[in-house]
Parts: sequence; C-alpha cells; structure tokens
Amino acid sequence: MEKVLKIGGVDCHLKTSAAVPRLYRLKFNQDLIVDFENLVTDVKTNEGTLSPRAITTLEQFCYICHKYGDPSQPDDIIVWLEQFDNDGAIYNVLSDLISLWSDENEQKSVAKKKHRKIARAANTALFMLRCVQCGISISDLDLLSI
Repeated sequence: MEKVLKIGGVDCHLKTSAAVPRLYRLKFNQDLIVDFENLVTDVKTNEGTLSPRAITTLEQFCYICHKYGDPSQPDDIIVWLEQFDNDGAIYNVLSDLISLWSDENEQKSVAKKKHRKIARAANTALFMLRCVQCGISISDLDLLSI
C-alpha cells in the first residue's frame, strides 16, 4: 500500500508491504509487530501523550516506510528527521500512519473452497497412487500396521 503524507511541509511517499517488518528489523534490530502493538496500546491508554518508546517506534516506522517508498531518503534517521520544519510534525500524522499499517495487515476474507464429492470408490490402485504422490514408498508402507 502506498500513500503520500505531508509531514512538516515535506511530501513523504510512504510504502508498506510484507517487507517492512524485515526492513525495520534489519535497520533497528527490533520487531515491528511487537513495537507497533505497543504503540497502538500506548495511544489508546495515554490520550494525547506518548511514551518515549512509542515516539521512537513512530519515528522509526515512518522512516522505514518513507525510505521504502523513496529510496533517495538519507540512510541515517537523524538526518531524515532534521528535514522537517517542526519537531512535532510526525505526531500530526499518527492516525494516518496507524491506518496505513492497519490497512496493510487487514485480513482479507477468503471464500471457502467447494468440496466436491469423489465419484469413484477407493481401491488399492488409487491408494498406491496417492502414496506415490505423497512420497511414501512401499518400504514405508511395510512399516505400517492396520
């Protein structure tokens, strides 16, 4: 999912995918899923104020998504943060960042497969065919007892 947010007067092209948690872990040696759950919990419990850990998670997540969406961004997060006009710019888009991540991870409902009835009766030949398909040899079958 991609989104352009204006942060501190700068248009930030943010991109999320299944690669973001891995990029986050490689860059910061932390688990994004755990950190983000803690951030959301912190937002819900501390209305208006965030813990230092939540602020760090927010900045790191925003940085990774921006770097992923626009590789020309600096490799150092401090240099990246300095490009914004004011210190609280990232916190103004907190709800947008949470919805961006939530939308990326939303479970898609999958239609259940239709099960068709097998018209043929099970026999030795069909059993042996299924064994071969599963990689079960005759010597493996010798070990079975019925």
